[in-house]
Amino acid sequence: MEFDKVLQDGKCLIDGEFIKTSIAVKNGKIAKIFDHKNFTSKEVINVKNKYILPGCVDAHFHVRSPSYPMRGTIETETMAAAAGGVTTVFEMPISNPCCSTPEIFISRKEYFKGKSYVNYGLFAAPGTIFRQNNMSYKTVYEKDVDKLNNFKSLGAIGFKIFMINAPKGRESEFNGLSIIDEGHLYHTLKLIKKTNLVTTIHAENESLLNYYNYSIPLKQKYKPETHNELRPTILESSAINSILFLNKLINTKLHIAHLSSEDGLEIIKQYQNSGYDVSTETCPHYLLFNKHVLSKYGNFVKINPPIRGESDRNALWKGIDNSNITIIASDHAGFCYHEKIKEKNISKVPAGHPGVNSLLYSLLNQIDGSKKITLNKIVELCSTNPAKRFNIFPQKGCIKPDSDADMIILDLNKKSFYDKNIQFSLSKDSDYLYNGMKINGSIECTIVNGVTVYKNKNILENNKPGLFVKPLA
Repeated sequence: MEFDKVLQDGKCLIDGEFIKTSIAVKNGKIAKIFDHKNFTSKEVINVKNKYILPGCVDAHFHVRSPSYPMRGTIETETMAAAAGGVTTVFEMPISNPCCSTPEIFISRKEYFKGKSYVNYGLFAAPGTIFRQNNMSYKTVYEKDVDKLNNFKSLGAIGFKIFMINAPKGRESEFNGLSIIDEGHLYHTLKLIKKTNLVTTIHAENESLLNYYNYSIPLKQKYKPETHNELRPTILESSAINSILFLNKLINTKLHIAHLSSEDGLEIIKQYQNSGYDVSTETCPHYLLFNKHVLSKYGNFVKINPPIRGESDRNALWKGIDNSNITIIASDHAGFCYHEKIKEKNISKVPAGHPGVNSLLYSLLNQIDGSKKITLNKIVELCSTNPAKRFNIFPQKGCIKPDSDADMIILDLNKKSFYDKNIQFSLSKDSDYLYNGMKINGSIECTIVNGVTVYKNKNILENNKPGLFVKPLA
């Protein structure tokens, strides 16, 4: 057999161990893992002394186009993903309009087609109506069941629910996504359970959010560090406690997004230890920084939930060590420079940071620096675990025969300089957290479905092999 591509003599992560071997690719799949020199291939890449890893699966990713193309397009943001070693992204449904009907889901899926440098899964907003004037509950139930089943048949990677209302002026982006009423939440989770898909929860308490916004003086809101006072950890922990307690009677598969606090983690641990089906993710910005970056970088590091104190940061690392936190995701959510500086009142600044390009890079220094993490653990958190949780493993998230040929070549002997000027996201000017950071390692090559899309700091412009990804049957 003639192979399409062979990665020769690399240190390949197979079943949790690094083994010197070669990887052969044929028709977008891993065809063979072997250690001999006799083979025929159209292309051979010598990766001696370098690592071959499964591409990262970013379980929390936002794209703003076509409504806000200045913040990033499918092309630019998936270029950023590829440059960061991410080969699959799961897009959240905060599009305009919100991805809360099967028709919009189909349109969103079609919009990605032929534009993406990496693979893409799509979350759906449930869009359940629950109560409707002059409509019996039986009729509402049937309509909502049909809608959720349609999302499943269309290949939704999962569902997303916000426990708070839309930011002012962005209602259309959150229509069908924000569910505040507990009866509506209960109704929706019961119906989602029938689909067997995972529901990702943005857990913040709307009533407490309103309280803190009301009680904190206006002049204080002109200090960026007040963001933590406007959204203290109790907003997150009380919402997590509420949704997990509500789910006790249902046990839908729940996934808590962007965990930021020790209190929230303690509640999740209790439910995990009691056998409930709940997982959680955190993000690099919660692991590498503390709340003092708000004083340093101001509006540019306004993220919801906020970057917390040092005790929360240390607790999250412990949660990773103990496998209570099983996924690290970017929560890539770009806004333009001028959008970030437009408002002086921190409560009105758009929340988000462009993080997909830095997802893997931000963790590499933790191997040789503070030694908080190993390369094996990074692969587990950023690739294998998200693929398993959202049921696309072993198609993604590992290097095995017949798995998709989504791989990165990593050189840990090289140093990188993370510079926003050589990034690809259109929101790169808002990336203040990682700009200028020296990195112990370099992503040399990113391969998606057997096609090289990123090599030697350059995107190969004509290669857009990204395909739609749905949960395995």
